[in-house]
Amino acid sequence: MESPQYDIFTLERPITDTTITKFSTLRLLGLKTDPAAFGSTYAREIAFSKEVWRERLDSPHQATFVVAVREGPDNEAEWIGTVTVVAPSALPPGSLEPFQAAGVGASWDIYPFVAMWVHPKHRGNGLGRKLVALLLEWVRNHDDPKNENKERLDKVVTLMVAEFNESARALYDKMGFQEIQSMKQDEGFVWMMSRA
Repeated sequence: MESPQYDIFTLERPITDTTITKFSTLRLLGLKTDPAAFGSTYAREIAFSKEVWRERLDSPHQATFVVAVREGPDNEAEWIGTVTVVAPSALPPGSLEPFQAAGVGASWDIYPFVAMWVHPKHRGNGLGRKLVALLLEWVRNHDDPKNENKERLDKVVTLMVAEFNESARALYDKMGFQEIQSMKQDEGFVWMMSRA
């Protein structure tokens, strides 16, 4: 049997209707398959309109990476993994207050990464590591407009991971992420960070 061929790419803008359909299908599958691993729910996101999905994906100050697999020469590529990173200027007002209250981020630009998921059938192939590596590279190369007239700050990437998700926590540990001890933890979740 031929091994699957994986392709990892960044969603291109402007976001097309086809991209919205493929991405929303992938995201909803992740929420349905591993509901405890996310801060959102299938019931919440199944109700999103196409315009809500477009708004979530179309910001120039975030990047969404997707893993696709082609399991045969005649098959269309299936989207099976994703992660999104958000730049400081795209964050909603007040979203950094918990970090500031914990003494994190006073002299850093904080880039949260969210919605990391790889289909269970494809886990163990290094895809999570590749997604995180691409995300970290994007952060290192991103110039946030929030800092146009200011001194450039060090960049830090943050994430929240379910406590029970030992394989994800091990991946993040290997990639240099550390638990933020001073951060108020949501029940069942742990905050982690790494310099980019």
